[in-house]
Amino acid sequence: MAAKCNTHWIHVLLKGERSKNGDVEESQDSGYLEEFARQSLNALHVPILEFEYKNLDRLVLSPLAAPPTRIGLILTSPRALQWVRLALDYNRESCSGTGTRPVDTSFIDSKLVFVVGPKTAAECSAKLQMDCNTNSMESGNSEELTKVIVENCQSRDRDKIKLIYPKSSLAGETVESALASLPNITLEAFIAYQTTAIADMRETIVAKIGDYIMKQSEHKWTGAELGHSASSICENLELVVNLIFFSPSGVNGFCQLVDLDDLTKTLVTKYLKKKPVELTMRNSCIGKTTELALRQHNLDVYCVSSKPNAQVLVEELVVLSKCQL
Repeated sequence: MAAKCNTHWIHVLLKGERSKNGDVEESQDSGYLEEFARQSLNALHVPILEFEYKNLDRLVLSPLAAPPTRIGLILTSPRALQWVRLALDYNRESCSGTGTRPVDTSFIDSKLVFVVGPKTAAECSAKLQMDCNTNSMESGNSEELTKVIVENCQSRDRDKIKLIYPKSSLAGETVESALASLPNITLEAFIAYQTTAIADMRETIVAKIGDYIMKQSEHKWTGAELGHSASSICENLELVVNLIFFSPSGVNGFCQLVDLDDLTKTLVTKYLKKKPVELTMRNSCIGKTTELALRQHNLDVYCVSSKPNAQVLVEELVVLSKCQL
């Protein structure tokens, strides 16, 4: 007997970047796929941006002239942190055999290392062997981070502070605008990595979702993620594809190359035309800034995760889905 379930979800994580040579970065899903699986939710990952590092010679750390200047870093993503690692390697190679001393990270004041999110904080410790400002770890975007920076630097108004800010080519001027009024801060902001939308994004998304649909068709559609037995067959099925965006740059890149209505029609035509399945597209995101980017492109928003981590996102999606049952 067929179960009385009619909705099957697939969450598509439009997250992560790949390098120009096609390699996808390590830890691309940051535990998101594992967390979805732990909650018996179906998810797949599609990288939608690609990157290329720039200006590796811009990392200059040395004792500055009196009065003493405190040196700090602003790292708004793991990508910016990776730039620091590469810049340090580049500097060591450049100094090798020249008699020039390489960059000394001991000049960095850990209380002035500001990061967005717990993942960047953890990688800062693990990969750079560097502590960071603990108050900044809970910030979910650049706007929240600047509030922490301003508060900390205002309390140290007697110190001269130099903050090095390696940023994405798609980053706005949020940090620069917020710090412009603080007289004790010198901000050195520059493009650390060029980020562009992956040219074959649409084809990749269609192929990934299509592959998932074909596999589900082979094993019968089930409603396990809604609390039904995994072996129960659903009739009158609605397939909900929930596109999850992680940054404004991801939203903008997606909207440049993908028309949502066209994507829906393509999926139906290629994979669902002869199946008793109705397709619904949803858009979810991490944080208010990404939500704003979606709304600026006139896209409805289903769920906004309040924090940039896997557990919170999944919990909020589960709560929202239960409210709608």
